[in-house]
Amino acid sequence: MNELWLPLLDRVGLGAPLADAGLVNPRVTADDARRFVAKHFEDPHVHWLRSSVIVTDAAPVIRHAASTTAAQAAGKHRDELIGELSEAITSRIHRDGRFTITTEVAFLTATPS
Repeated sequence: MNELWLPLLDRVGLGAPLADAGLVNPRVTADDARRFVAKHFEDPHVHWLRSSVIVTDAAPVIRHAASTTAAQAAGKHRDELIGELSEAITSRIHRDGRFTITTEVAFLTATPS
C-alpha cells in the first residue's frame, strides 16, 4: 500500500520518513525486540514470516489507511489523499481482480537463561 500512498504524500509536499508516513502504525522493530529478549533469554533469533492479504473490495483497506497516524498527519489533505488511494486500489482490483498486500512479521525464538 505504501507504494501507492507515499507518492501521494510527496505530491502535496508531506513527504516524511517511512516510519512516520507509512500506512502501518508504529510498532516495536525486530531489532529492538531482539535486544529486549536478549536481556532475559539466550541466543535470540528473528524469523521472518511473510504472507499476503488478498482483497477484492477496497473498503476495508481504505478504512485501515484512514485510521493510521500518516493519514491523520496529512491534515487538510487527508480526505483528498484517502480518496485518491481508494481510486488507485479500486483501479487495481478492476484490472487484476484483486489487490495484494504483502505482510512481514518478525517471530522471535530464544533459549531460557
